[in-house]
Parts: sequence; C-alpha cells; structure tokens
Amino acid sequence: MSKIETLKKYIIENESLDNDFWDLGGNKSLQFFMADFSSDDWNNLKNQAKNWTSNQLSILADALIQDNPKFEFDVNEFYGELFIIVDDSEADYLIQQIKVIDDGKSKSLELLVLIKNRIEKLKKYTEKLHNVHDYADYFFFIDKLIKASS
Repeated sequence: MSKIETLKKYIIENESLDNDFWDLGGNKSLQFFMADFSSDDWNNLKNQAKNWTSNQLSILADALIQDNPKFEFDVNEFYGELFIIVDDSEADYLIQQIKVIDDGKSKSLELLVLIKNRIEKLKKYTEKLHNVHDYADYFFFIDKLIKASS
C-alpha cells in the first residue's frame, strides 16, 4: 500500500468521528503519515486529492496546518488549493484558517485569484443561509496578497 493510500485509508476509517478525535490525536497521526513524504509523494497527493470527498479534504486540510507541522512542502499553499476545490459547506469551514497562506512564501497570482473567486462564491452561499463570517476581512486579506504578488 502506498503512503497516500495509507493516509486516505486512515481518513476513511475515521472520517465519521467528531472533531475531538481529530484534535486529540487524529491530526497528529495524519502528520506522522506525511512526515516522510517525498516531493513525489506530495505531488501525487495533490493529484489524487481531486478525487477525494470534500469531507476527506477538509480533514486533510486541518492536519496540514494544525500545530504548524514542519514538512518539506508548502502545505499552506496546498491548504489554499484544497479550499478552492471543496464544496461550499467545507469551504465555509476552511475559510476560517485561510490566512495561513500568508506565510512569507510567494504564492502564484493564479492561486490567489482562484481563492478570491472562491470566497466570492462562498459569500453568496452563506448570505442566503446564515451569514456567519465577516467576508470583508477575507477580501481585504486576499486583495493585499494579490497586490503584493502582481
């Protein structure tokens, strides 16, 4: 079984458990699985993640950033890429940590624009249902990154 298959298997076996499971050790287990990922493993994960469910991607995204793990890969950028592809309910959750993409490493203008477009789409979704977040702050944040990247 490949490293990515092992990672996904662990997520699938535990994805129905509540956040306490992930906060109290599940995320650490995922980080342990990813600790020795090579560059090829990370690229394979990025390619395969497009076929995962939004819930599985959200679990992965949390593990990428919880407690600032040290990986030889730009996990903060990957978090932004996951934010773009998850469904609205998961994106509404992931947006709460989207500022992790501002980690001092340059991000592609294309990625930043896609994130801004995703925030705009999410804003329309949430206004109709529950208006949870102050989206002006997220737009200010992403516009600042876009200007710095241009």
